[in-house]
Amino acid sequence: MPETRATAKAKSEPTPQNTDPERPQGSVAPNPTTSNVDTDGIIHFFNRTLGQTNESQASDLSSKTPAGEPALEDRLADLENKLDSIRRYLSQTKQRQTNESQASDLSSRTLAGEPALEDRLADLENKLDSIRRYLSQTAHLADERKDVPQLAAALRRIINEVPPQPQPLGKFSGQQAVFIVEDPAVFLQRLEVHLRNHQLQTPEDIDDAILPHLTGEAAAWYGRNRASFLTLSEFQRRFQAEFTGHKRQKALRDATEVQQGPREPVTAFAQRLRRLCLRLNPDWPEAALVDHIICKMTDRYCLPIAQANPQTMEELYQACEKWERLLEQRHATPDPRTSERPRPQPDQPKEKTAAPNQRYPKCWFCPGYHFNRAQGEDCGAEPALPEMLVLPGIPF
Repeated sequence: MPETRATAKAKSEPTPQNTDPERPQGSVAPNPTTSNVDTDGIIHFFNRTLGQTNESQASDLSSKTPAGEPALEDRLADLENKLDSIRRYLSQTKQRQTNESQASDLSSRTLAGEPALEDRLADLENKLDSIRRYLSQTAHLADERKDVPQLAAALRRIINEVPPQPQPLGKFSGQQAVFIVEDPAVFLQRLEVHLRNHQLQTPEDIDDAILPHLTGEAAAWYGRNRASFLTLSEFQRRFQAEFTGHKRQKALRDATEVQQGPREPVTAFAQRLRRLCLRLNPDWPEAALVDHIICKMTDRYCLPIAQANPQTMEELYQACEKWERLLEQRHATPDPRTSERPRPQPDQPKEKTAAPNQRYPKCWFCPGYHFNRAQGEDCGAEPALPEMLVLPGIPF
């Protein structure tokens, strides 16, 4: 069998002795002076050598022994086993050298100061500085939070010192009608606020401020007695005595005895009667007031609202609104029992039946009734000769 270049080179070189117990038999020992071994290059070289050897052996096998020589097959198998052991040894050596190099690099970099570690230390220092700044700001905010209760108390004092928005003085008529609810005490209180806000102190200014806001009976009473009002307090005393005396109380008492109107909304009636009753007796118990208002309602509301058993004015208002909605819906929806009934129709005049052949005129030539378009064309009768008219006394 001819020898290839690789096999000749392998025979000429002496086989190194295996002194490493972990290294497989027939493998080449690594150079201890080299720190990094190009294991990939060695594996590539052995693979290429194995390929050339297999090609040369296959060509020799095909030329010399067509049927296959057992000795060559054994050599190929032995060579494959050796190459596998070499690959395993090289991989183990490469892994061990990698671990040793990483350990040595870590120790050397730690001693010399690795730039990556320095960057991490700088980053940590920056974070610590930001944390210190945040803590300082938080401490400042904590000091501000301590002042919040004091600021809130100061704001409350300022709000309490601000005078309330004055309500309009309005008009006061002094009428004792049922649907007019006027409280003289409220009018006098608003009058005081009005005079204080506008700084009206002289009798002339007070007179000019009071007169435009009085109408009806109150204006007439003020016109009769304005000359006797020397001070504001005297006017207030006499005004309250006039419009809150026995007459006024009697009028209010009579007003509480009114009944709900036929078209008056029940909720509005309950609110109006409540105001009148509280003016007559501010200490009126709420449950008794509710019962009194229910008794003054019409029959269509009194019974269903009483069955709801309201105990407070809020419950009474809710029951009134509920029954108002129900009655409105009932009136808006027609009753099917009454809507299906036929409405009575007015008496229609009877049609007159025409007599037979009354639509056509009587024929001139026959006893029938038809049009006469021409003499004898419709009936076929011969035209009759006109009878001679013989007048008596006229000889021919």
